[in-house]
Amino acid sequence: MKVVFINQRGAELLGRDRTEIVGSDWFDRFVPAELRRELRERFERLLRGAEPGPVEHFPVLASEGVSTPVEWRLVVIKDDAGNRTGVFGAGRLMAAPAGS
Repeated sequence: MKVVFINQRGAELLGRDRTEIVGSDWFDRFVPAELRRELRERFERLLRGAEPGPVEHFPVLASEGVSTPVEWRLVVIKDDAGNRTGVFGAGRLMAAPAGS
């Protein structure tokens, strides 16, 4: 569940430099503690064969520990043999963090 790419806008929303994010465990670093287990299990099910819903909603943690709701579009990534190797997520910020 390591981050292999994040665009500049995503890094800005997290309040971090892209180099700090790539290579990180997404769930340990950017998912609120109370949701980590549930979301990790959901992604593991995706890798085992479940299909993602058209839209998922779960928050991310920005650099100041602010939990921000995000709407996600998820796509399972497959290799040439059809094996599931990862999940691509494109997120859209649902609301600005309090105080911004």
